[in-house]
Amino acid sequence: CQPIGWATREGRTGGEFNVTGGGNAVPDTVRTFSDLQKYAKDSSPRIIYIDGTLGDGWSGTSGSRLNITASNKTIIGLKPGTLLKAPIHITNKASNIIVRNIVIQGPGSNADQAWDNLTIEGEAKNIWIDHCEFWDGQDGNADVVKGADNVTFTWCIFGYKKKSTHNLSNLIGSSDNEPVSEGKLNVTYMFNWWQAANQRKPRCRYGNVHVVNNLLTGDASITNGTDVLGVSAGHMCTVRTERNVFINESNPIYTGNANGTGVNETIDNIFTNCSGNTKGTGTSFTPPY
Repeated sequence: CQPIGWATREGRTGGEFNVTGGGNAVPDTVRTFSDLQKYAKDSSPRIIYIDGTLGDGWSGTSGSRLNITASNKTIIGLKPGTLLKAPIHITNKASNIIVRNIVIQGPGSNADQAWDNLTIEGEAKNIWIDHCEFWDGQDGNADVVKGADNVTFTWCIFGYKKKSTHNLSNLIGSSDNEPVSEGKLNVTYMFNWWQAANQRKPRCRYGNVHVVNNLLTGDASITNGTDVLGVSAGHMCTVRTERNVFINESNPIYTGNANGTGVNETIDNIFTNCSGNTKGTGTSFTPPY
């Protein structure tokens, strides 16, 4: 459980970055959402343990939302299954952030531009999300957009329990016209599990995205009647889809968003009971880690 992947690099071509979060700070244990928010926004390095279920829930863009707007923070659920009834928003150029052992259960998806269970944006960088679960995000489960960079997801679950046409999980880049993201949005997904998501596993723009050693499983009882699309390389994006296992997935490798500039190289993946395309396009990149 050490930080790996793009989170451990400086930009796309720089050297190593030591992801430490709050480092050696004396831990603060929080039992109220207001204390959690206070420590997540202050200027001090923090290790924050969440004790109990915090937050009042949300719908659309109203309710509890945890804003991480300062650097050098580690936020950890103290007990297994720690539930946060609030989406997480990492922004304001926050860097060196670790989030671990938290479950976020969204209200169910729809086509409104509602809050994602997790949004990383605003040129935030060097973010490690580890051993978390993201369920039924309203607009999505975990998005990395608008100039964010050097993000790693490890040992996370991205899933849907409620049937909807908008069960769209992980978006990298929110628009083909997002110049702040050019050369950024470098993201690693390693050892994660996508469960019963319709699309965006992930759907990528701009970044060099490494999707490696993950499990993707379909569930017709939740996805039936919708367009099911898997890993998708879009505008100015290069994806390395490597050594993943796809089970009961439709279109596990989707090329319809490539826009003439997207590359998705597939390497040693396993497809079991899958339909649709399994072939990649082009040559991707060699990870610097």
